[in-house]
Amino acid sequence: VFGYRSTAGIYPIRGCYEFETSDGNTRVTYREECEPPGILYCLLRPLVVRGIRRRLANDLRSLKKLLEELAPTDA
Repeated sequence: VFGYRSTAGIYPIRGCYEFETSDGNTRVTYREECEPPGILYCLLRPLVVRGIRRRLANDLRSLKKLLEELAPTDA
């Protein structure tokens, strides 16, 4: 488990990545909790959710690439 907590930004965010093996692969589970400010968040929620999903997809692609580069090869 790799967890984090933001210390800057518009609102506090806590999250974690959990890694587990599954049929010879690695399963990654991501959880995020945030405490956005009131009515503004309600209005902007669709944009915020889309941004979080986009950021997560980019982060996971980068992580996958990094892990594959570091993995030992069968030679």
